[in-house]
Amino acid sequence: MVVHTFAAIYIGTYDVSLKVFEFMDKKKFHQVDHIRARLDLGSDAFAEGRIGYERVEELCETLAQFKEIMDSYRVKDYEVFASAVLRDAENELFVLNQVYLRTGFHVKVVSNSE
Repeated sequence: MVVHTFAAIYIGTYDVSLKVFEFMDKKKFHQVDHIRARLDLGSDAFAEGRIGYERVEELCETLAQFKEIMDSYRVKDYEVFASAVLRDAENELFVLNQVYLRTGFHVKVVSNSE
């Protein structure tokens, strides 16, 4: 039986989380790991309308650590999502660009309904 490993990263208002799953087939899977890192992006974004440089640094460092964890699980497929904290920040494109340049992650910014 082939086991497929998948990871999901969620960038939220007050934390960033990584979940790793193993799929045995299309219907059977289980969560292998769940890691959360406290990162208050919301205070900057909602008070100042943008995410400060220090917070961008922390975000990129956290995501780089998550990437190492994903590598240790031999994750091949993954998705990275972000909440309104990025969508509402006036420097959203800068943050997304920095994340891509430093980690290689393409972040999908989702709406509340998604």
